[in-house]
Parts: sequence; C-alpha cells; structure tokens
Amino acid sequence: MTRPGTREIRRGQPVPQLLFRKREERGGKRVQVQALSLPLYMLVYTFKSYLMGIGRKQAANLFSVLSECVIHVLSVYLMVFMLGGRGARAATPVKLMILLLGAVGYVILSGRGKSFREKCLLLPLGFLHPENQEMSGSAPDMEGVMTVAQASQRFCTKNGLDEKTANSLMLCIEEMGAMIIRHGFHDGKKHSIDIRILIRPDKLILRIRDDCQPFDPVECYEMIKDKDSDDKTGMQIILAMSEDIQYMSSVGTNNLMITLGRTRGSTRNSAGGIRHEVRQSLRQAPL
Repeated sequence: MTRPGTREIRRGQPVPQLLFRKREERGGKRVQVQALSLPLYMLVYTFKSYLMGIGRKQAANLFSVLSECVIHVLSVYLMVFMLGGRGARAATPVKLMILLLGAVGYVILSGRGKSFREKCLLLPLGFLHPENQEMSGSAPDMEGVMTVAQASQRFCTKNGLDEKTANSLMLCIEEMGAMIIRHGFHDGKKHSIDIRILIRPDKLILRIRDDCQPFDPVECYEMIKDKDSDDKTGMQIILAMSEDIQYMSSVGTNNLMITLGRTRGSTRNSAGGIRHEVRQSLRQAPL
C-alpha cells in the first residue's frame, strides 16, 4: 500500500481513511514525534503560565486560544495538505514552533529593557528606577529581616522622606517578615526573603518575595480576624499603614507588593510610636 499524498487528498479521498492507514506502522512514529515535541510543549506551557503569573491575563488567554484552536487547526490542515496523511504527525511540532516564534515576537514588541533578557521579564512601564531610588536586600532569618528594615529606614531618610514614613516602612518589613518566617520557615529547608523598595513621587512600594509555601497574608487575616494572634495584630498594623496590598503566587514563589503613602517634611515618629498609634486607632475602629 503506497503512502497517501497530496494528489489523493485533491481527488476527494476522505482524510480519516488517509490518517488511519497502516495504523500499527504509524503508531510508533506518532509516539516518537510526540516525544520530540515535549520540550517545545514545556516552553510554550511555561510562557503561558508566566503571562498568567505576572498578571497579563488577556495575553495568556489569547495565547491559549491560538494554541488550542486557531494555530492547531491551521497546522493540521497545512501539513496534511502538503504531506498527506503522514503530515498530521508533524502538525504538533509545527504548531509549537509557530507559537514559540509568536512568543519571541510578543517579547520583542511588548518587553522593556536594553537586553533581550530584560525584555523577557515583560516588566510594566515604570518598573525600573534610578539606582538612588531603589534598594534591595535579602534575609535568611529574623535577624536579617531586622537588618534590612533598619537599612530601609536609613535609605528613606537619605532620599528626603520624613521619619514617620521611614519608620512605617521599617515596621511593615518587620511585621511581614515575622509572619513569613512563622508560616514558611518550619519545614527544615533553607529559605530566603527578598525585599525591594522603590521610591515614587507620591508613594513607596515595598516588594517582598519568598520561596516558601503559598501564603496570602490578606486571605489569612480574613480567616483569623475574629481571633487573637500575632498574625492578626501584624496584619492590622500593615493594613492601617498601607494604601494597597497585592499578592501573587508564581513559579513556586510568593510575591507581595505593599504600597505606602509618602510625604516630605520633618514629621517625627518612632516605630514604637507608630505601632502604639495604630493600635490605639484599631481599638476605636477595628478593621
């Protein structure tokens, strides 16, 4: 039996009959093609997951539709048209290659940064800041958290922020770091808390990332707000001082972004004073 070709399809022979000829012979080749396609599939799946993880949901959904519907159908039709029934086996890797080329094009057009590596992060506009308005630190334990918190206070003061704002930031780092350690550092593995501070004209942005088990502090607070615990007190303090809190779990890491308001001037208040001030307001109007 000869292999089906393009002429047989053009004569009107049903495609299903072409696809199922020599089933035993073609089964092994189909498995080989699928195995060779696995690395490409993993790259495509990782890219879609990354888009979803960084909040580009529309792009991720569009990528999924193209992957499972449009490009898939076009690839099968094109390869069967060109190679006959055997072309159906090649449709999967062709589809994946088209998707990867599309992903590269999307990164080049949408990514920001000087190098392709920076573009691959697909960072939002305004993410990168001048070095003197950005601070990063890493803490493997509570002592490290305290060290970074104190450094953040000096960093804010150096950049002209008032002491109350600097102390509020320091307090947020201490309270959030303590919660992460209580919830994620008990599995016997080595962990690290990465802390990044960005100064913007009207606000401070605190980004905290850790490699522990998933932990959304706001969701946790909603479950324990009627109980007495250290987590409840810590989250009340952070919620009272912050303008916005966003949490996202992506690729095995917890990502937390806390936005605090900022002012310029000489307003003075120690971290202990801020903590006392917040607790007093909470007694009057509980969150």
